[in-house]
Amino acid sequence: MKRTCKATKKGTSVIYEAIKSREEAEKVCKAINDKDKELCERLKQEQATEYK
Repeated sequence: MKRTCKATKKGTSVIYEAIKSREEAEKVCKAINDKDKELCERLKQEQATEYK
């Protein structure tokens, strides 16, 4: 996904761009995994503070 436009009543516009090389695919995969780890850590922190 290259870009996500602002959500509207008619929906959200998403612009895609094809990955052209293996290196670019690995870079995107790493970025997705890093973001996933960040979100998991944030969720764990929120759940920990919620139950205190």
